[in-house]
Amino acid sequence: MRIGLKRALCLIAAGLLCLPLAGCTETVQMNRRAIVQAVGLDLEEDGQLKLTLQIFAPAVEGSGGISASADNARIIQSKGKTVADAVQNAALLQGKELFMGHNRVIVLGDSLARRDVEQPLRYFAGDPTVRQNVCLALAKNRAEDVLTAKINQGILPAEILEKLLKNAQEVGLAVHMELYAFLKALESGYESPLAPVLEAAPTKEEAGGESARLEPVSALSVTGTGVFQGGRLAGTVGLETSRGLLWLRGDLNRTVLTVSSGKYQSADLRLTVVRAALRPELSDGELRFRLRVEAEAAVDEPQLRPGFTEADADWEELALAGEAAIRRECQTAFSLARRYQADPFGMGSLVWQRNVYRWRTLRETWPAPLGEADLQVEARITLQQG
Repeated sequence: MRIGLKRALCLIAAGLLCLPLAGCTETVQMNRRAIVQAVGLDLEEDGQLKLTLQIFAPAVEGSGGISASADNARIIQSKGKTVADAVQNAALLQGKELFMGHNRVIVLGDSLARRDVEQPLRYFAGDPTVRQNVCLALAKNRAEDVLTAKINQGILPAEILEKLLKNAQEVGLAVHMELYAFLKALESGYESPLAPVLEAAPTKEEAGGESARLEPVSALSVTGTGVFQGGRLAGTVGLETSRGLLWLRGDLNRTVLTVSSGKYQSADLRLTVVRAALRPELSDGELRFRLRVEAEAAVDEPQLRPGFTEADADWEELALAGEAAIRRECQTAFSLARRYQADPFGMGSLVWQRNVYRWRTLRETWPAPLGEADLQVEARITLQQG
């Protein structure tokens, strides 16, 4: 009986000790917060960072719902010596606490990317409210041009921008990069992160009829991929070479190859099943890599050259043309990576997994050894009949 009483007293004491730890933290109501949907960072000529924020500002229709035809976003801009300084100044400008928990996209301006992006991105990685899988992109010019572009589609401009970035890799045009993966590649010390390049087209006027109101429309598009090395932008590549990067990284699941050959003026090969494997070959003291690509494809819109008829159709010729296109894109991507002295393919990790002793001799100077490496590409396309 006495033992049971002691246990009860101990439990009560423990409960009393826990009381000061619960329910005493400061809370912030949602109506006192500005919900950030997208972030843009630019480096100004005076060395300050310019912060561009898309803030959720719903436009209410007559029925009380959110208007799908409105922007539903407000732009706030501020400057500071650091990201934290600029964020604090932005909060002072609009009178609400900034909430980053719903941020979808971080866009880096070209001027900032060519200097250093690691430290600014560390701010977001260190904020517990920021999602670490937020999309990361590079603006061809300025990040503010991307975030202030008018998008007449969907409820939230940032949501459409996020879908645009994800879709670019799904269709095999550019890599999709997230914040945690970008910083993880930088932390490795030998892998080079990538980021899709966004460009805002010049504003134009569109009209839907005599009674339609002229409205400015700005289109956004993914135009390539930026290759980083040591936290700085080493260079950018176009869409075809971006697809070569995806082949080598094993990140391509489907795409459309437009090819031409002796009999065909053009034809689209719609690749639906893609398997790619990259492996190092370390014999004879040389560094070589072999990429094997296998794909299944259907032929769309084949156009024969003048003088040929359907009787001359030769799908094997189209398959060979597609295989040559894959080899060309991969070799171009590999050559540009060597020129930038970058390893966006994770080749260093492959060497380490294959031969840890050989990797110890290469690690200190990696990715410089890629300058002397060779790449062999084997491609096989199986065309679906009917």
